[in-house]
Amino acid sequence: MFSGLSQSIHRDVLEMKEEVVSEIGRIVKDLGREDVLAAGLFGSMARGDFREKSDIDIFIITEKELGIKEQDQFYYAFGELRRKFGKDTTVLVYDMRSLKRVPSWQTLSMIKDAIFAYDVAGVKEIFKAILDEAEKHGIFYDEKERVFRSRKQGRIIFSLSTTH
Repeated sequence: MFSGLSQSIHRDVLEMKEEVVSEIGRIVKDLGREDVLAAGLFGSMARGDFREKSDIDIFIITEKELGIKEQDQFYYAFGELRRKFGKDTTVLVYDMRSLKRVPSWQTLSMIKDAIFAYDVAGVKEIFKAILDEAEKHGIFYDEKERVFRSRKQGRIIFSLSTTH
């Protein structure tokens, strides 16, 4: 399937992905914040279509909503990844309540791509429940176009019940 050179590049990207996921988990643990419930990788590196100009996309799930200054602390904490891999990072911080409310197309994409590096609250199962709920409402992932689409006309609104 891969030529010799592309096999080598593919292997390098896979190794980098594993190392990035490991580093995300380590950095989050080192922060020692009890309000962090989960963290991981999403985007092109998680999907396997990472390119030279791609950045490293990181998600953080917290117990409660954080202000911009607190969110910025996560961005700065992941500066280590920027230096180590020579790639910019995007760090998205979601609180659990907001995550369960009406998900955006961007949130659904993040949830679909997610590779967990840290999860102390079963957030992986909540991500699965959100995707299942989206599917029940006619929202599906178009593999060819790599976007979520709706089977129904009009606006679709749903949220996860408080039992999750």
